[in-house]
Amino acid sequence: MNRFSVFITIVLTIYALLNLTAFLWLRFMFRPTGWLWVVFILFFTLIITMQPLGHYLMTKHPGRLSVIVMQTGFVWLGYLFYLFILGILTLCISYMVKYAVNRGLMVLPEKGLSGGFPIAGSIILGILTCLMILGVYIAKNPVIRSYTISVPGTIELSKPLTVVHLTDTHLNELKTVKWWESIVDRTNALKPDVIVLTGDIVDAEPYRLSRFKPGLSRLNARYGVFAVTGNHEFYINTQRFIKMFQECGITVLRNETHCIPGVACLVGIDDPTGLRMAGKPKPDFEAIHTMLPDHLPVIVLSHQPVYLDDIKRMNANLMLSGHTHNGQIWPFGIFTRMVFRHSYGYRRFGDLHLYVGAGTGIWGPPFRIGTRSEIAVLQITSE
Repeated sequence: MNRFSVFITIVLTIYALLNLTAFLWLRFMFRPTGWLWVVFILFFTLIITMQPLGHYLMTKHPGRLSVIVMQTGFVWLGYLFYLFILGILTLCISYMVKYAVNRGLMVLPEKGLSGGFPIAGSIILGILTCLMILGVYIAKNPVIRSYTISVPGTIELSKPLTVVHLTDTHLNELKTVKWWESIVDRTNALKPDVIVLTGDIVDAEPYRLSRFKPGLSRLNARYGVFAVTGNHEFYINTQRFIKMFQECGITVLRNETHCIPGVACLVGIDDPTGLRMAGKPKPDFEAIHTMLPDHLPVIVLSHQPVYLDDIKRMNANLMLSGHTHNGQIWPFGIFTRMVFRHSYGYRRFGDLHLYVGAGTGIWGPPFRIGTRSEIAVLQITSE
């Protein structure tokens, strides 16, 4: 069995487990009978097919219907995360109640737990729905976060270098042109010296994204717009992604440098997931280091906040990353903090300043709960 087959098996197993837990929780809370039971079974059968059906339609018959089906599947996926947590909590509570009853510590009503809790279940689902509606608004309206970072250098910047950082926009058929154009307008309004796109900018074959190209072409910065690969660019098609960006006037840096005379030097690092997929070794940081001038601030662009020790040895001043989405939906931020040394926001590692963006866009469920989409603005000054 190859790696892809193993991955698909794991994903389907997890999806089945989530759905089973949600099914059991809903049945426990509402105890549908008669025709309501039939409706419940039909609804559940339909809703769990939305994800696989949406993927199929997106691949074979892209269009308005495929977008609706796919988006419905992602909304249900958001519910599944929380219904799974509720299912586990409810199971634990029910065992505790049964234990207390058996020990004579409490007395249950005549129906016991068999009558369900339809009012409580309706309130919980209502709260979840309100959270998700609010989360859609939050996801569509990124906040602007500003930071000032002082770096050493023999060249003293006459004024702060304004770098606008966009990451994880995940442009695909589920995103709207209106949303993307608003991101472009807000980015350009910041009058950046440099715009950087740190991976997972696209999430579909470039030929399906032509409506986003005018916006990409309109990104405007004094010294240019630069991008690096994310894992999703490798999932799609790296070469076609690079061609699309070049057509839009964006420079893609792949384990290479680009120096802005008298200002700064940018280093773009390929995404490690993509390199593993392509069977390539990690970047040669020593070779990259030899190409860097001694007198300019060094800004490293890397989709994932990894290779920190290698990048510190390059005497880099600032590293900009994304990938983690800051978890996007609570409580997934807990897991991103377990995986990465630093999974969101600003942090300093010795002389290296690191900023990990929460993502300008989203992936999967079309909302954020407990996190914010963002556009980061970094003002770089000389120490």
